[in-house]
Amino acid sequence: MGLVSGYVYENRPRTTSYSISPSVNIAIAPEWRFNLMGTYGQSDTKFDQIGLYNSTQTSHIRGCYCNKLANVETFTSGKIFGLLSNPVDLVFGAGYRYNHLTSVRYSATRADSRGSAESYYGFSELSLPFVEPGQGSNLIYRLSANAAVRYERYPGIGAVAVPKFGFLYGISPSIDVKGTWGKSFKVPSLNELRSATYAQLYPAATFGGQRFPTGSTLLIASGGNPDLKPEKATSWSASLVFHPEFISNLDIHATYFNVKYKDRVVQPLAGTAVYQALSNAAYAQYVTYSPSEELINQTVSDADLYYNYASADGLNNVIAILNNSYMNAARQKIDGIDLTVDYKISTGDASSLLLNANGAWLWSKQKLSSTSAYVDMAGIIFNPPRFKARASIGWTDGSLTSMFYVNHVSRLEDTRSTTIAKVASQTTFDTSIRYRFPEQSGVLTQASLLFNIQNLLNRRPPYAAPTSNSLDYVSYDSTNFSPIGRFISLTVSKDW
Repeated sequence: MGLVSGYVYENRPRTTSYSISPSVNIAIAPEWRFNLMGTYGQSDTKFDQIGLYNSTQTSHIRGCYCNKLANVETFTSGKIFGLLSNPVDLVFGAGYRYNHLTSVRYSATRADSRGSAESYYGFSELSLPFVEPGQGSNLIYRLSANAAVRYERYPGIGAVAVPKFGFLYGISPSIDVKGTWGKSFKVPSLNELRSATYAQLYPAATFGGQRFPTGSTLLIASGGNPDLKPEKATSWSASLVFHPEFISNLDIHATYFNVKYKDRVVQPLAGTAVYQALSNAAYAQYVTYSPSEELINQTVSDADLYYNYASADGLNNVIAILNNSYMNAARQKIDGIDLTVDYKISTGDASSLLLNANGAWLWSKQKLSSTSAYVDMAGIIFNPPRFKARASIGWTDGSLTSMFYVNHVSRLEDTRSTTIAKVASQTTFDTSIRYRFPEQSGVLTQASLLFNIQNLLNRRPPYAAPTSNSLDYVSYDSTNFSPIGRFISLTVSKDW
């Protein structure tokens, strides 16, 4: 490795996982079935991390994030006759889920963090077909609705019931209008609840504290928080589907969606935002200035791991403590438009030309507390772009399918410093060829070959210069762009 300036972390992760999911499906009456299924799985991610400062090793941490999952679920589904002129579909069921996380870290000492979460849940869904094709009038070709409710109880965390509703109105054989409304929730992950806690000491100037005397330090507390509450959301969408009778195999689907989150689990200063902790007034609510010696010592003693990236006597020069642990801090508003066009053109007895295009426009903003202002998310570095698209053209005859894809991500704004920089857009190309062996091919029956090339032209991710105080960050947006260049793969699969 060549000479590297600043802090750099080199990781060598290795993941092994497996799962088993048996299921039983039994007919218990005409039009009624009983289902029982279960899953047990384990996933272990072992890592080996070396910390470097100016190419000199400063730390070496090994460990494992070891996850276990057990789930059992049963549900019954069937049709109810006589309630409407058409049979009503009904599903109801219940289940149990258990997750366990063990986080082990070895450095100079060993630090273990263990936690588990379990939940009991019940659900039901009702589908109401009021008007089927051929039963309606000139203004109603078809009309249906569905309603669902889900109840979950997490011992020690809480219980909640959430509803969902939807409808489909077919104006004609060529035009459908769809709508949905619902509430949802998400409990904090075990990593957010139980991951190791850190106390890290840095020079204050690294995080925008140039105004403080030379030698001043910032103490940062981060990691898991066992007091987190579930995230909640309310969402709705409206769709228009056009599949004209006079153009076979053409589908145009346009959707507007709106989601409002509250109590989002976040790190208040995620990613490179932390480098503005002492210079951006928006983050002042998470910083305790002029902390007492007792608070400093308590922050260090409460942490599972303590790192000193400052001078040996840095704890004597702490001018502030940043609380950057996971918390229920954020409200988010997200809305957008999704447009999809699918067209299949017959070119022979068994062959077809396949055309597809999908584009999504996104607007989103977030505020970290009830007193802070909303700030844009979409289109900002390390957040989803405002526009993203993928188009494809291909040909198939049933056995051989060849496809060519175009992918586009719109440009972003880099707001990590006072001067806003632009991160260029990117367009990449992929291609694939799939061959499925015909029936009666001996051992190759139900087998297929897939040859795939991603990033055909070997495009690099658009450059995003690291800020002067964050040299350990890579020079591109790792959320939206991949560092992997041209990637060629061959997959062989067989079904039994």
